[in-house]
Amino acid sequence: MKRLVLALKGFLMGAADIVPGVSGGTMALITGIYAPLLAAIKSFNLAFAQDLLKFRWADAFRRVDWVFLGLLGAGIVSAIAFFTKVFPLPRYMMSHPELVYGVFFGLIVGSIAIILLGIPRHERRWWHLLFVLGGAAFGGFVVTTVPADTPDELWFLFLSGSVAICAMILPGISGSYILLVLKKYEFILSKIGDLGGPFTMDALAALIPFGLGAALGLALFARFLSWLLQRAHHPTMMTLIGFLIGSLVVLWPWQERLITEKVEETFTVSSQDPLVQELQGQSIDPFAMTFRRIAPQTDSATDAPLQDSATDAPVQTQLEDDSEVLIEEVSRKMTATGPFWPTNDTKPWQGLGGILAGLALTTLIQALRAEQSEPAS
Repeated sequence: MKRLVLALKGFLMGAADIVPGVSGGTMALITGIYAPLLAAIKSFNLAFAQDLLKFRWADAFRRVDWVFLGLLGAGIVSAIAFFTKVFPLPRYMMSHPELVYGVFFGLIVGSIAIILLGIPRHERRWWHLLFVLGGAAFGGFVVTTVPADTPDELWFLFLSGSVAICAMILPGISGSYILLVLKKYEFILSKIGDLGGPFTMDALAALIPFGLGAALGLALFARFLSWLLQRAHHPTMMTLIGFLIGSLVVLWPWQERLITEKVEETFTVSSQDPLVQELQGQSIDPFAMTFRRIAPQTDSATDAPLQDSATDAPVQTQLEDDSEVLIEEVSRKMTATGPFWPTNDTKPWQGLGGILAGLALTTLIQALRAEQSEPAS
């Protein structure tokens, strides 16, 4: 049973890492495995490397709790696969943003209360509030940073992985949002979605340096956090709670949201290619994060796509026999441009329902925290 619970905690971590504004570290903290997770990551140390280099593989592998990390990792990978392939959470973030963000908002609010109430009253100090406020201010600043244009070179993908993984294990500072700031969120998700398809090699060329950067960042940052928790546990925990509070800015369900499209790649095929016939006969999912389309006609003066005056849809290119057809790979991004207080005119019920569902999920969190958080054996 403990192993199943641990895998479920990993599943929650993986689900959280997909949503900008929530981190896997948040779920690790509120489900009670944050310290064991840092300790397990720390076991990949210099002694482990020395044993490997000296071919003392049995000694090296005994240093690591593979059961704990394996079950947690299996849950994380399962969640990422499930919420990108089976139940595409990014799509529902676009089609029902109030509901999805409401669930996570309610979950974080309820979990903050659980963590605070878990600190014995006699150990609370008034100056702990300063760490909460400082963490909230820093977390709010990070999650509201405006995304900047960034390159797609291998060195930057490596850097993005190392920075994002540090955020992923920090409660409240979402690795997904850091990727948004670095303009790599849709890029990395689309590459994961390309695995197993015709663009698998291109996806691996981007994901391998990203993964190597994440591994290095994880190894270094986990040691630093573990050191802080050992030497200043309550101030560190209060700062982490502040990070959670700061993250609520971007999780507020009711926000003005803007959906933009960007052509990521173009290529040409023959008009007789089956792909052309397929694209001609299908309608574009209005909530898909990535899709292909036949390049629309453009204005010769401005080079902007022509739009149908009645539907605002791009005017399709007229195809001729044996001609070359330009295919576009397009990504969509939804940006929250400003929170507001809901009214009856804004139909607040999805957001309210999401918040209530998130608060209800805190009962599951309490049950998971009640399970012994020692590494499974």
